[in-house]
Amino acid sequence: MKILPGLIVMLVVGCTNLKQTVENDEMLSRFYSADERVEMSGLLSFVDSVVMQQTHNNLVDSAYHEFFRSFDLARYQLTSIVSEDEKYSFLEGMKPEVFNSIFMFETAENSTFLFRDTTLVIKKKAINMNAKYFDYLTDPGNSDAFYKELVESTKPMGGIPASLVPYYITHHNQFDYTTVKDRLFAAVFILYLEDSTKTKLDRSYKQS
Repeated sequence: MKILPGLIVMLVVGCTNLKQTVENDEMLSRFYSADERVEMSGLLSFVDSVVMQQTHNNLVDSAYHEFFRSFDLARYQLTSIVSEDEKYSFLEGMKPEVFNSIFMFETAENSTFLFRDTTLVIKKKAINMNAKYFDYLTDPGNSDAFYKELVESTKPMGGIPASLVPYYITHHNQFDYTTVKDRLFAAVFILYLEDSTKTKLDRSYKQS
């Protein structure tokens, strides 16, 4: 897995205790093997590094809150929080069984477009609402009203509705980012956000 450069000290200060918690979390261990929990720790470390770099705050819990407080809601549907190249480089390097437990890459058919007389293939992904990460979120011993309602209301739709994005960002104070469950969801949420298809196509066209 790839971690943002120049953040070794931040990661040691901000992530070491949580990494141990993720790898040994009893509830998570009911759904993920020991090797898979190590991979989940890597996912958290990657997103933690993005959040800490953007907020210049090496206290991860407060960094997440600061990050969401400063988020530009007017742009949330148009801009990925993480560089698309950097994000997909990381996601493509994940163990498939862990990646597929949360996300799924779009098929070639859904990623290929004729744009300005040029055939372009862009990278796209979606939330895999039927995967085990969402079983973990709604486990009776782990879930709360927010996660239960989220999964129950979105599973039939096959994905997270756009209306969730501003709600989650403006209600971040309801979440405790020192806990495995809330921190993991924040990481998944941040990785979920994508540049628009048009933005991806414009960028791909300029690079072609």
